[in-house]
Amino acid sequence: MVLLLGVVLVAVRLLVPGEQITEYQEVPIGEAGPPPVEPVYYRPYPGAVGYLGLAGLAALGLINRKLLPLAWLSVVLLTGWSIMWLFSSGAAFLPVDGLLLVLLIIITVTWRKSSTVR
Repeated sequence: MVLLLGVVLVAVRLLVPGEQITEYQEVPIGEAGPPPVEPVYYRPYPGAVGYLGLAGLAALGLINRKLLPLAWLSVVLLTGWSIMWLFSSGAAFLPVDGLLLVLLIIITVTWRKSSTVR
């Protein structure tokens, strides 16, 4: 749950202020004077919506034992989403996705063993 909370926090950080965009204007060669001021603005990062939604679904699947397949589906889709955004934000999320998969395997095995023992 802590890893999913981390994914949600980073996704919210990418959505709310967004990514910084700086527009540079071309200055012709030989023109005198200071270069024009570059406008800076923030735009919401579109990939963050996927991280936020899929992490929320995975958390929902972990809260209720009956919804564990939803957690599996969400983490697998989250890994695919990270691979799709690999050359931007996906590179930061991919190690967390791998760790989530390993932990989900451990949870699945221990929950099945505990349900068969009873």
